[in-house]
Amino acid sequence: MKHITLSNLEKGKIGEEFAQSLYQKAGFDILETDLRIGRAQVDLVARRKDLICFVEVKYRRTMHEAHHAIKVAQLNRIARCADHYMQERPQNWQIDALLIDRNMNWQRIDNIPHAMHIWRRK
Repeated sequence: MKHITLSNLEKGKIGEEFAQSLYQKAGFDILETDLRIGRAQVDLVARRKDLICFVEVKYRRTMHEAHHAIKVAQLNRIARCADHYMQERPQNWQIDALLIDRNMNWQRIDNIPHAMHIWRRK
């Protein structure tokens, strides 16, 4: 049997599609996927009622790797992107991080709302 390897981009897309389905199951409408404004990129933009979430997805071999893949500079770029996106949308918003351990067959997922607050304290 031939061993199939996926590129990092393909792995990322798998994680992002899974994140999209999780947010939809939680009652969110998906507004954008792979949103790009300037140098910033946001994996997922979702809305439920009056809250818009800008979601950064990390799909890694271990949860430890996923946690360490989140960087403050990246969250700052996402925040600038969110500010720009929200200029004409008077709603509450937050940045979430969805971390997925791919070795646990989707059984280890950390959804971290308000991720900016968590990583800025580190």
